[in-house]
Amino acid sequence: MGLERSLRIIAEFPDRDTTVPVMGQALREERARGFAVTWLLASPETRAARELVRGWDALTPGERRLVRHSARTRLIEACKQLLRADRATTRRNVAEVLAGEVARLNANIDAVIHDLSQLVDDPDARTREIARGAFVDALLRTPEQIAGRLPQDPLLVTLSVLLRGWAKHHDRRVIEALIAAGGGGDAWLERAVGEQWPVTEAIVSTVAHPHDDVSAARRIELLTRWLDGPLAPARQKARDVLRGTEDRLLIRAAARAIPSLRGEGESPTWRRVRWWRLLDSDFRTLPDSTVAKIASFLANSEGEPADRAERVARLIPITEGETQRKVLEKLRGLPIPSVFGAISQVLAGDDPDARLIALDLLPIGDGASLPWVIAQLASPFEVVRAAATKRLTGQGLRLWREGRLRIPEKSRAKTLSALRKVDPTFDGHLRRQLGGVDERQVIDGLLMVQDVQEPGVFDETLVDLVVHPSDRVRSGVAHALARAGATTGLHYLKLLLDDPDPRVVANAVESLSELGGNAAEPWLRRACDHEHPRVRANALLALGRRGDADARARLSDWANEPQPHARDSAEWAWKQLAEGSSP
Repeated sequence: MGLERSLRIIAEFPDRDTTVPVMGQALREERARGFAVTWLLASPETRAARELVRGWDALTPGERRLVRHSARTRLIEACKQLLRADRATTRRNVAEVLAGEVARLNANIDAVIHDLSQLVDDPDARTREIARGAFVDALLRTPEQIAGRLPQDPLLVTLSVLLRGWAKHHDRRVIEALIAAGGGGDAWLERAVGEQWPVTEAIVSTVAHPHDDVSAARRIELLTRWLDGPLAPARQKARDVLRGTEDRLLIRAAARAIPSLRGEGESPTWRRVRWWRLLDSDFRTLPDSTVAKIASFLANSEGEPADRAERVARLIPITEGETQRKVLEKLRGLPIPSVFGAISQVLAGDDPDARLIALDLLPIGDGASLPWVIAQLASPFEVVRAAATKRLTGQGLRLWREGRLRIPEKSRAKTLSALRKVDPTFDGHLRRQLGGVDERQVIDGLLMVQDVQEPGVFDETLVDLVVHPSDRVRSGVAHALARAGATTGLHYLKLLLDDPDPRVVANAVESLSELGGNAAEPWLRRACDHEHPRVRANALLALGRRGDADARARLSDWANEPQPHARDSAEWAWKQLAEGSSP
């Protein structure tokens, strides 16, 4: 109470130049601080506000709130007067007061920002830290303060100073503030990267990781500037970011920027952006021209051809009309089998022009495309039907040979019938293949004859092969005579029972059991005594399936056959008989 009484006496002293400093000193005395704060707030002298700032670190939070509420304008003006005070504590208090104003974003924020900029390079480390944090925070919270300013603007120069002093603070918000500044900030960032300041890698890392669509768009604007700028290191860093980014926000912003690009849009850098990281929902928000451009980029992107084809084909279901047709065109030269699923949707669609492109993309030498081409023969569009017919004419046999095994067996005959109908050269080509000298081609042809399933069509050709010098061919003929439904097959199968090759005889026995009916039974009984175990096994199996008890008994007794090969044949036939399957 003695100290406060003394202050009250001093407060009545007429020499205010003496009283004000005394009250300022009293701020650091806990017993007198309350009276001193009240007196200084009421004092009209300019110096009174400065004393409050000098003693700011001694005030309680409540006292600080009171001072701000009662004398904000005077307080900010006092801070301006004390920016270059000799005492580090005073400058630190100035930074604290101004930082509090930033947190409140008051009407004088512009002046506060400029005052803080005077302290970001203060000799006192703590003052620098407080001022820098508040300065950058204010700029990020009110980016209109720096948007559109020239690089020489004092605020941007201050940020550039902070860039150079990166090692002292590592505050990425400085970079964010320059990005938010627009062209003026871009110039400083480009210079820092181009001249390879210590902050270079931090700038590149920050640019590569946007936090929303707005910041992503600004980063793309910045990277485009670097790409078109005079500094080679900056151009290279921009290429590295665009080519290597996995960030979907940044890639999406790049896609949205494509319409504004000129020559840059054709550069290798833009072609090598990882556009395939975008989602279908992203593509649906883009203009058709942009989607078509990205399809071109994807077709020429990095990776295996099949991967590139799949990236392009992803766009097919989410496009239509002219855009879809442009996407389809980008598949030319890429492996189509890997994207059959997407193309099939087009071939079943309502756009005849898109169907024609898809049909033309189907590789003529790939048998997997055969069912797709044949299906277009029933297209509702005459132009598509004509194109499918043209694709098949003269190519039917080759397509069937390469694609028959990819067609379900139950629909193979129907598909082949349609193919032969549209390609009148099919049968002639197949006959020439059967009459060739290449054993493998002949055997392959025999398999296709069996697919035809029209009795009598190839009888003459098959009969010629009954006496073929190759036992493999004769063996194939023995199969084909029954499965092709040859009308003269029974007679020639009987002849093949005397063939010197047991495999031919075994196959003839199987075909007799399928084709011969009751007329084949005597020939099957004759084969039961053949010297080769497999022939005997086939004959007994055929008779056993007809209910012949004697044949079944012989198979059962055959299990005791001393020759291992004979026992194996008997066991195989008995198992087939028990399972009821075909030999």
